[in-house]
Amino acid sequence: MKEKIGGDYDYLIFLASQSRAAVESILQQFKGQEGWAGRGGGYLCIADGESGFPLFTALIGEASLQKAPKYLSFCQEKAVRLANHPDHEASWESRNVEKNQLAGAVRFGELILSFSGLPELGDEAAMLKTAKLASAEFGVVAERIAKRSKNPYW
Repeated sequence: MKEKIGGDYDYLIFLASQSRAAVESILQQFKGQEGWAGRGGGYLCIADGESGFPLFTALIGEASLQKAPKYLSFCQEKAVRLANHPDHEASWESRNVEKNQLAGAVRFGELILSFSGLPELGDEAAMLKTAKLASAEFGVVAERIAKRSKNPYW
């Protein structure tokens, strides 16, 4: 177990910029579909892959003042939950709707990318797209995760 966590700030900013591009693209593509009304973004959490501790959080797009606290809490919960399941590639695998434990986080190297604010599988698609934009090699993993969750937004 690590005694310290940290990250390359420039790389975290790069990942956040890729997330912004991914979220904007997904919003543009799906915003008019059922379940997407009022969705304009949400919270990104880039977390340590072992502990789930947040290294970087940011609002991507916009969120209502009423829903922003929930989105921030959910994106962090997804990251911690995924970290607690080291054999899982995505939070979909430990999903429990009754406990508001939803999809939207994916492993990306030694990090976890997590998002909340879009429809559940939109959150996952945004993180898959973020990872693929950051590293083309992630495409195979993204396809596997999206197939497992039957993600209609991928």
